[in-house]
Amino acid sequence: MSLYRALQHYLSVNLFFNQLRSISANRELLQMKLLNILFRSLILTITVIFSCSVFAEAGRVTHLSGNLKAQNSAGEQRTLAIKSAIDEGDTLITSADSYARIKFIDGANLIIRPNSLIKIEDYRFDANKPEEDNVSVNLIKGSLRSITGLVGKRNSDRHRTRTVNATIGIRGTHFGLLLCQSANSCSSETNLSGDTPETGLHIDVLEGGITATNQEGEVEIQQGEFGYVASPTSAPVKVASSDGTRVPIIPTMVDPEASDDGC
Repeated sequence: MSLYRALQHYLSVNLFFNQLRSISANRELLQMKLLNILFRSLILTITVIFSCSVFAEAGRVTHLSGNLKAQNSAGEQRTLAIKSAIDEGDTLITSADSYARIKFIDGANLIIRPNSLIKIEDYRFDANKPEEDNVSVNLIKGSLRSITGLVGKRNSDRHRTRTVNATIGIRGTHFGLLLCQSANSCSSETNLSGDTPETGLHIDVLEGGITATNQEGEVEIQQGEFGYVASPTSAPVKVASSDGTRVPIIPTMVDPEASDDGC
């Protein structure tokens, strides 16, 4: 009997230690799972913070007639409506017969005409940090009208509108750009003499002044004047008022205060 009891005791002790090892292993597994969850949460938090800092809101849609889409840097598209946010890095896309007006965080306004692509490359503004101002807008296709905000007024050298033909620097202004990339791309447009605009970049200034610059030169265009840049390898020039091309907009895009509550 003593041998039998000794065997029972041995088995009980062995079972006890096996259970301890099992509990310890489960505890280690649980700890690993918890650490994995915490790590994933940390990565997600960092990603959200980084995304918000890189793709900050630049402005909002205040007026819209037709269709407007935004494509982010990842290639994802979203359909916009009045009060929709516009972020840094967005490429804004209008379809045929569509107009949109954007009010930016510094009070600037951008009117986008039909069949246009415009990328908001950079829009940094803090009312209390003028040294950090920076605005870069790229007209890839189509046409626009731009009305200066606070960045353009207090740091005009940090506000640029780029096109393939020239970069536009401002002096606190309201100007229009029409980019005709082929003989047919502006067939529905007319200049002040009634002719179809030539291929190239057409500029008109309603208020203030701008500079048009490329590798071939620079020209200043003041209020009431017109400019033209035939290509990236052609110097910017002024154009006689009778032959100038003014970028028109529809009446519903005119009033900058009509939808202020949308921002």
